[in-house]
Amino acid sequence: MIKGRGTELPRSVIEEDRAYAFGNPHKAALTEIFAIAGVEYGRIDYAVKDGRIQTWEINLAPTIYASAGRSSRDLPEELRQLRMESRDHFFQGFQAAWEAVDIGADGSPSIAVSLHQATRRNALKRETQESAIGRLRKRLGPLDRLIRPVALRALPVVGWMARRFPPR
Repeated sequence: MIKGRGTELPRSVIEEDRAYAFGNPHKAALTEIFAIAGVEYGRIDYAVKDGRIQTWEINLAPTIYASAGRSSRDLPEELRQLRMESRDHFFQGFQAAWEAVDIGADGSPSIAVSLHQATRRNALKRETQESAIGRLRKRLGPLDRLIRPVALRALPVVGWMARRFPPR
């Protein structure tokens, strides 16, 4: 997953993401890590250092493909297409994996599986929300630098107070 809200996504990063999505270069190593951990389903957070997988955690209830970073709609059309091809490839594989385990007692699919559109719709909804936040931050301009530190400290207190003293 490419993270980095507010950063540019150069072509090289999008192409690297696409190559990873289509090539799945760490599949064998990650499969082994999941087997050692005794986990059949999850999302692993990892990096590669000196050619070796460095695992941080395995999320047992992961968010699947929540878009992070710059919205695809803000990219030039050619790069947006490359990114969408990566997503489509992911969704097709994800759906196929669920269909492979969704077998009834007689060997036929027990229920219809259709994750692609719903999952994609949620990702696009989140991108739209992030774009709105980005537009607001641009409008605030230099004020964003003043407001953000205060908001980051104040909002947890507001949330705590809302839970502690609910409206009557």
